[in-house]
Amino acid sequence: MIFKPLIINFLLLFFLFLSVSKSVQAISKYDLYDCTNNVGCSGQCEKKGKSVTFKVNSSKSLVIMSVYEQGELHSTATFDNCKVIDNINWDCSTQIESQSSMVYRSTKMVNAVYSNILTNFLMTTAGLTAKVIGEVCAK
Repeated sequence: MIFKPLIINFLLLFFLFLSVSKSVQAISKYDLYDCTNNVGCSGQCEKKGKSVTFKVNSSKSLVIMSVYEQGELHSTATFDNCKVIDNINWDCSTQIESQSSMVYRSTKMVNAVYSNILTNFLMTTAGLTAKVIGEVCAK
């Protein structure tokens, strides 16, 4: 009879563990690269010595990025209004417009490759010109 409460407690803890482990997602760490001279995170990029993790909340259309330097948390950024397909495919791109320019920030992950491209579009008398300000990738 003494084993019955132990078995019940064991089963309760086992099922609690199963329910918690299903809700926890594995978080992968990605190395950051500076790809200012390359477009689309392809080709030769320079490793920045930092790494990032992403926590994706698809129900709130939210992605939280944590940046680590030498293993220590350096900074965090929250992206909202994201189009989330899954943890390795999402798009949080935004644009800011003024009378003479528009800045477009393409922030997304496609098949586990993160890219953040900042492009400045300027309206001049010669027409519209675009300049890529910076590009950061994580693979």
